Amino acid sequence: MMWKLVKKGIINFATQSYATYRGLFYWLTVFSYTSNAIFLPMLQMVIFLSIGGFIFRGDAMQNMIVGISIGSMSPMLMGGIAQSYTRDRGGGTIQFMFSSPANRLMNFVCRTALHIPNGLLCFTSSILAAWLIVGLDLSRVNWVGFALVVAVTSASVTMFASMVGVISIATREWVALMSPITNTLGILNGIVIPLSLFP
Repeated sequence: MMWKLVKKGIINFATQSYATYRGLFYWLTVFSYTSNAIFLPMLQMVIFLSIGGFIFRGDAMQNMIVGISIGSMSPMLMGGIAQSYTRDRGGGTIQFMFSSPANRLMNFVCRTALHIPNGLLCFTSSILAAWLIVGLDLSRVNWVGFALVVAVTSASVTMFASMVGVISIATREWVALMSPITNTLGILNGIVIPLSLFP
């Protein structure tokens, strides 16, 4: 009996996650998805390496590469999730969710579940670009710890994007909210400007 309830919950979670992802994530075309999840992070890495190569050397360059790769998750995750909330409101479907007896926590978590792999793909594309361009040294990496940190970071950026997404319901357009927040995070998270330089 217990297994049947667990199985039903898993199927319900998977169905709801897929439905919200497929229905509200407008970047889910081959061109849009590959542009945003693969080519944009690679291009960002090329730009930062072109500029940062004049300033950073050795370990500082390696740290910048990892930081830029982690930072590449934000536009994809925040854009995709904030967009889904705005589209939900614009499409007139959010009223049905609020008036139905649906589990609000389940809906909140399902909305973000399939976006976490998007963040991981952005990170991987960015790291791959750095490895191809400057020969990123991965010989000293503790792969288990590294994978855990990247997964936790992707999940935490996803949850932050959910908070921004909820706020985006009240705005006219999700880009006007997402762009300043993503750019502010890029300045304050220590990726390019070391945290020791901030007051």
